[in-house]
Amino acid sequence: MNVSDRQWNKSHHLFKTYFTAGPDEVIKYDDFVSPGSENAVKEAGRMSVEGKEYVVQDGDIMHFRFNV
Repeated sequence: MNVSDRQWNKSHHLFKTYFTAGPDEVIKYDDFVSPGSENAVKEAGRMSVEGKEYVVQDGDIMHFRFNV
């Protein structure tokens, strides 16, 4: 097993172990690039709060909360 495989396994394990519910905050890539900052996206109301059942779309930028 090479280094990247070991890192992936470790990351996957940690994510699976400590992941709480789902992506908490989601920003569409195009919404992020236009204003140029996360704060500008929030102020424009373009950030959404999603849960466990959210289906990830190509280009999503997500913040996850972990139970550590």
